[in-house]
Amino acid sequence: MASTPSSQPSHLTNNGVLILWGCVDPNTVDEEALNDWWTNEHLPERIRLPGFRQAHRYRALERKHGKNEYLALYEASDTEDLASEEYLHALNNPTERTVQFMPCLARMNRFACNKIWFKHSPVSISDQRSKTPNLLFLVVYHCDDSAAGLGHAPVRLIREHLEKRHPDHVDSTQILEVNPHITRAGSSSKSYDGVQFFQFDSADGGNATKTANKFIALFYIADGSATGNPLDSEWLDHVANSLGSTGIHVEFVNSYELIASLRESSIAC
Repeated sequence: MASTPSSQPSHLTNNGVLILWGCVDPNTVDEEALNDWWTNEHLPERIRLPGFRQAHRYRALERKHGKNEYLALYEASDTEDLASEEYLHALNNPTERTVQFMPCLARMNRFACNKIWFKHSPVSISDQRSKTPNLLFLVVYHCDDSAAGLGHAPVRLIREHLEKRHPDHVDSTQILEVNPHITRAGSSSKSYDGVQFFQFDSADGGNATKTANKFIALFYIADGSATGNPLDSEWLDHVANSLGSTGIHVEFVNSYELIASLRESSIAC
């Protein structure tokens, strides 16, 4: 049997996280070419930058409105690496194919984040799965002014909400806090010319690029559970609900499957 998930956050490594996602229309976008650029050119280019440690690409499990949603997640040693001179130079000097494919991600969401909490669910040696976590469940929270004024209280409330029904099949959970200044520094670069950002700011209909008071929860899950689809459970309904009268609201949820990974150690110098 799997052991009880630890209630203590582990040591936070790769404290900076850049996460972005957006949809492409398969009727107008050459997805094979886009995936070739993203996996074989763009990921290695990013991982060669100082501080970037690993990158993962995901594809949404469900296709909504005939479009395919892709998500990329980059882990860095520190959040400041996501605004370094080298990274901003790369962003302002995009490759030819970056200029071609980046605008294909219509209504992109892009957030530079601080990893502020991490929970791992260990399993016994006999129960270790050969598969790495290849499913990702994403929840985006927004705190209104009353909640944001409580200092670190939103983090505690979100953490307690997630821990209430934390199942064994979730390999690990992270809470990220969006850093609006570092997000803005990268999002205003030349790499994103022609990209329409959609940052889920409820104050003005979801069309703003404001990123303050946002938190993101990431759940990493291994597929192949004996109980069937590990994403088909009451637990999903629980974590996807807003936190009552706390002033913390769920703005976005989606589920993804892993399609590519790259680590710093696999890149030739």
